[in-house]
Parts: sequence; C-alpha cells; structure tokens
Amino acid sequence: MATEINTWPKKITVDRKIVQTLSGATYDSFPKSIKELIINSYDGLASEVTITIDLNAEILTVEDNGIGMTNSDFDFYIRIAGSTRSKESSAYNHYSRPKVGKFGIGFLSTFPFFQNFYIESKKRNSQEYLYANIPCYKYFDSENKLTDVSDIPISGGIRIDNKQKDRQFTKVVLSGFTNLSWAFFNEDYNIKGRRDTILKYKAIQRLKWELSEDLPVSHIDNRMDEILKFNSEQLPFRVFLNRDEIFRQSYGTAILEQSENFENIGNIKFKYFIATSYEPISPVESRYLKIRNLNVGVGARETFGIGLEGRLYSKLAWLTGEINVSEGLNDLIAASRDKFNYSPDFEDFKEFFREKLRKWASNIEEVNDLQKDVTNMHKSSSVKSIKDISNKSIEKQVIALKKKGFTVRQDIPSPNQVNPISIDKDSNEIVIYSPIADIEKKLQIGDKTYILKEEKWDHEKDPYPACKIINDTLIINSNYPLFNKSIFDTILKLQVIILNNHLLGFMDITTFTKIQTEITKTFL
Repeated sequence: MATEINTWPKKITVDRKIVQTLSGATYDSFPKSIKELIINSYDGLASEVTITIDLNAEILTVEDNGIGMTNSDFDFYIRIAGSTRSKESSAYNHYSRPKVGKFGIGFLSTFPFFQNFYIESKKRNSQEYLYANIPCYKYFDSENKLTDVSDIPISGGIRIDNKQKDRQFTKVVLSGFTNLSWAFFNEDYNIKGRRDTILKYKAIQRLKWELSEDLPVSHIDNRMDEILKFNSEQLPFRVFLNRDEIFRQSYGTAILEQSENFENIGNIKFKYFIATSYEPISPVESRYLKIRNLNVGVGARETFGIGLEGRLYSKLAWLTGEINVSEGLNDLIAASRDKFNYSPDFEDFKEFFREKLRKWASNIEEVNDLQKDVTNMHKSSSVKSIKDISNKSIEKQVIALKKKGFTVRQDIPSPNQVNPISIDKDSNEIVIYSPIADIEKKLQIGDKTYILKEEKWDHEKDPYPACKIINDTLIINSNYPLFNKSIFDTILKLQVIILNNHLLGFMDITTFTKIQTEITKTFL
C-alpha cells in the first residue's frame, strides 16, 4: 500500500503573452491535443506509449515508459512559457533524442476535451512517485477561452510505494468527455458525398490516422525511415492505440526523388523524399509534402502555394512525400505548433519544394500522356486525331522521359495482358510491350480492320481528297481540312464508307465527287 509523505496545492503558471494564442489556436483538434500529450512522452525519453480509450466510461489513458518526473520536474511541467524553454537534447544510456517541446503546452492542449486530468509519474530506482489531479473544466470560460489559471489549485503530492521501485513511467488519465470530445467521436459529423477523405473514417480510425501523420514513429515501409533518418543512435519510439501499433503510412510506392545526404538552405538542414503511385494519392489528406520538425509533423501537408500563380497541375494530386528538418526551424515554430513563423530561409525553403512539386507534377503528366497515347495506338475502335496515326510522337515522348531519368523498356515480352504499356509502381520503370517502331495504328470500320498510314497531297486537285485504300491499308491525307476538326474520327469513318461504296461500284465518280463537295461545305 502506498504511503503519503507530501501533499501540496500547486498552480499552473502561464506567460500572459501567449494566453490568447493558446486560447485561439491550440485546441481546435482532438487528435492534435492527444499528439501533444504523446510528444511529452517522446521528450521524456519513452520508447513505448500505450493509449487506451474507453468510450463507455469516458476515459482516455496515456501511459509511457519514459524516465518520469520528480516534484521539481513537475513544477517545470506545469509552467507554460511564452518563449523557448529548453533546446537541449535528452540522453538516456547511449541513446539521444532532440527535445521537441518548446512552450510546455502539451498537457494543457487536452483540457478543453476532458473534465479531469490525472497524472502519476515515477523515476527508476526510487520509491517515490508523484500524483496530481487537475480540474480541466475550471480553466476555460463559456466561450472556451483560457481563463486566469493562477488561482486554480492542483491537488496532489508524493507517495511511497516499495513495490514499484524498479519501474519508471508517466501515466495520464483523462476522464469526463466534454462536448468537444463527443463532437469528434460522434460519427454523424462525417462528411457525406466525398470520397477518399479521413473525414469519412470511424472516429478511432481517424484518430489513428492523424497520429500516424504527426508522431515520430516508424514508417510501415522502412525505405522512408532510411531516407529521412538523421540520427543513427536515436531512441526508438513505438505507440499503441487500443493495442494496435501506429505506423507512419507510405502512400507512394515509387520514390521519384530523395536526398542522398543532408540538404541545406540557409540555416535549415533537412532530408526529404517525393513519391507517387501513378494514380491519385488516397486519402486526399495524404497528398503533397509533410513537413516534420525533429521528426514530428507540423501542420497539414503542403503544396507551398502551387497553383496560385495561375497554372494548374493536374497530377499534383498524384504526389506525396515528407521533409524531415533537423535544424533551423525549431525556433520558428508557432505556439500553436501547426505552422512556422516567417524567415527568409523558410521562404527559400518553400520555393525549393515548390519547384520540386512543379517538376514532378509535370513529369508525371508526361508519363500519363505517354500511357494514354500508347493505349490509343492499340485501340482499333477509334482514332482521335492525325497525330494518333504515327508512332513518331511516342518516340519523342520516350526520348524526353529518358532524359528526365525515367527507364523506358521495349524488350520485355507481353505477359498476355490487355494493356500494351505498364508502369512499375515500385521502380518507376515504364514498359512498352512491343518496339515502338513496330506499333501500327489500326481502325475497324464495319467488318474490316485497316492499317492507318499518313501522307500529304493536294485535296483540291485529287479525285480522292481525304483518303485512299490500298489492300488493307488506309492512307489518310493530313492536308484534308476536315481532319483538323475535333470530329476527326467521325469524318474519317464517313469518308471510308463513301470510298468503299465507290470502289465497289455502288457510286460513280460524279456522285462521289458531289458528296465530297457537300461534306466539305457542311463541316468546314
């Protein structure tokens, strides 16, 4: 049985300079508030955190195996500063970990969501552990603004428990859900009619997704960890939600670009990767680039303003990636911990990634265009334009993509598949299942299939102004004016039907010529 050796009333102290900032910007997201609590465990050198949610009892518990707190440590814990409190790294045995928390707002961010905040914490090889009970509901007014907290006592103290001498931990029990918590867990809030968004997830699934975006846990695809890692001796960090381990998801299977070593822009030092799956990234919230400061996510994913200059990039939604900043942004992070304040280096940093996203959105669009053009060349049901007849444009596209670093192969036998071209979503390799030089555009009209060829002749002097048929080859006059129209496929098929009727003797040359004249007058 634990023995009470010291009880006290304590009080949270908050720098008045940031009361308004904390009130207005820190408490608008249930998942973000839980994230901030877990980051306290991270700064406390925990290697494992367990989160348990009991909706029926209205209790959320967060327990870690970190180094714990003493009485004086707790005094520091409940002091909310208006500027950076500590920049040093934490160290434990041969491990190290940069401190992430700056303002000390982590535990305070949970207050609007719960009625009560209970905490226990203990150092290893000590019989003492501290406990505290904080009445969260007293810290906010009716408009959810932070009140003057200096007059609200915190009950608690120090206890002795010989049975727990070898343990080290911090345990937080949040109880009594407020309306803000129930608004998150109430599934009726889900967005209707939109696909591929986390707003349609079940509440626990959404919480897990948002935590996976921001917490410094491992990727499910360890390639990303190897790219972004900047400290080989960093203490591992694992988080469990209702017994399920949380991993950072990997939405792009093919890595388009990555930093081999650290990049520097002014004082900002970072590593990054940009990836795709050659299709729209899902859910939509996982598109674009995630900034991580000291391996912890900051804000939503960014396009850094691409599109505001007027040009739209249709394949921007096919891109995803992360930027892990090791130096240069910690002093710029806002108290809300979801954005960075202005600096010239940060503006250059954003422009650096704007250019990367522009480049890869354009490149992926070219890959997609090649895929569509090769597929269209193998379709015999229709032909959209004159350029779709020749394989020359495909050859030019392949040359351009090779110059941009893509691998395009034509020496692989087709695996009896329908698609004449495929993109390996893991290796960025484009495979065309026949040599480009051998690709012939074919068109089926009625019960006959023609090989299409392009030539040029004077449509006003030749009795056959649009096309000619020699055996199974349909020769198309690219000078014929109606072939520049958007209804190319319709005009071509009409011309072939008329020409076949003439060649079979059902239409004399006079009638054929008259019909040609009428067609030109009608559609030109």
